[in-house]
Amino acid sequence: VGANGRAPGSAATFSGRGVNVKSGLLLYAKPDITAPGVNIRIPGNKEKTVTGTSFATPMVTGAAAMLMEWGIVKGNDQYMYGEKLKAYLINGATRVGNVWPDSARGWGELCVAASIPAK
Repeated sequence: VGANGRAPGSAATFSGRGVNVKSGLLLYAKPDITAPGVNIRIPGNKEKTVTGTSFATPMVTGAAAMLMEWGIVKGNDQYMYGEKLKAYLINGATRVGNVWPDSARGWGELCVAASIPAK
């Protein structure tokens, strides 16, 4: 999981990139997806904000939990497993730019609403 930058559609400067250094080719898109990770307000402290992929990752974890509830608990996809869950998140990601996956944002920015298929 990468972190979105401050500007819309950007990746945070500290977030990892997924280009193969030797060939310059994008062999495996990493990060898979990005989520908010800059100036995140933390519970119990109205003044303090935190930054990092360590705060973007829990956003994706929460989204995964919501998708599992939708799929397994509510009976929309009884066979929700890791790779399928990842596919839902990637398919619902908001694409940024013209080429994806890209080395900074992967398949795009987390969008839970778009990750849940319409019936």
